[in-house]
Amino acid sequence: MVDRRGGMKLLSYDLDLFMGLNDEYASKRAAQDLVSATNVMRRGELESAGRKVAEVNKDLDFKEGMRVLEIGCGRGYLGEVLRRDYGCEVVGLDIRKYPEWDDLLTEGLDLRLHDISLGRNEDLGVFDRIVSLSVWEHMEHPYAALTAVKHLLNPNGGSLAYIAANLYRGTKASHRYREVFFPWPHLLFDDDVFVQFHRAIGSNSFRPAAWVNKLTVAHYEKYVQQLEFDVVKQWTRGTPIDEEFYERFIDKLGRYPLYDLERDFIYLVLGRQSRGSIESSLKLQIANLESRLRKRDERAKELSDLLVESRVEANKLRQSLRVTRESSSFRVGSALVAAVRNPSQAWRLPSQLLQVFISRRTNRDQ
Repeated sequence: MVDRRGGMKLLSYDLDLFMGLNDEYASKRAAQDLVSATNVMRRGELESAGRKVAEVNKDLDFKEGMRVLEIGCGRGYLGEVLRRDYGCEVVGLDIRKYPEWDDLLTEGLDLRLHDISLGRNEDLGVFDRIVSLSVWEHMEHPYAALTAVKHLLNPNGGSLAYIAANLYRGTKASHRYREVFFPWPHLLFDDDVFVQFHRAIGSNSFRPAAWVNKLTVAHYEKYVQQLEFDVVKQWTRGTPIDEEFYERFIDKLGRYPLYDLERDFIYLVLGRQSRGSIESSLKLQIANLESRLRKRDERAKELSDLLVESRVEANKLRQSLRVTRESSSFRVGSALVAAVRNPSQAWRLPSQLLQVFISRRTNRDQ
């Protein structure tokens, strides 16, 4: 943090600062929209699930008879809406069982305790649509789960997956927005300060600052590219940066790109190539490879012919050089013999031999 005189003023990121910021932002909560949405959902979860499905349907276009997988189904209400209102055959998965499952289980809606990132997904079959809302950020093995999604999508074409995930560096990633009101608390304070805060307010919760993985937009884009998904659509949702707050705590927030700090959620609509398109793609790749090999062979033959020609020319040059050297040596030798016999003929010698000849004559005369 920079003070008005331009010097660095080191902050102590302790409980006092935490409590002060929370009081300051109590009337302007950074994640008020999430708090309101959660309250509405709890008052009428089935109705809320209906609105969510309607929103997702704009990109997935659910049809009667489709097999739909929901990853992180929670209480199962979204699956119930898909079964009841859209005529889909739904399988919902979660890593914990909810009491509501017993009332919702019926033909067309199967709710299971299962973690796709651990494998053993063969019994699930394949799906025309896969949905996961605000779950991916909690996964310990997000890449493995995304790999599983690719294999669970129907390979016959037209299958789609819709993933919405909270991003770690966004203002709302701490998931503490019910009791912590200022932005980026998980980037500013260590877990031990959060523990002290909960003790101070009489809470028994000792969860860490943010119980989400640390994925950013770049991570998702990298994973999707590595797995060769078709990216049908991608967008993000975020919150404009509170510039005054950012400047106050730039010593910590300045470590992160502004692009990440103002993005709270990423949305992905992913497709898997059909078997037919995969075969066509492979055939095209093979044809391109064969064409490149033919061109390489043709080029190799050209280089081989050029090498033979170069060797012939080199031999000719060597022969010419040998003849030249022999001729030159003969002339030099003849001139040297003549100079020895008659010193007046020394001027015919090359300059270097002339110097040697003069030096030796001088030494002999002395």
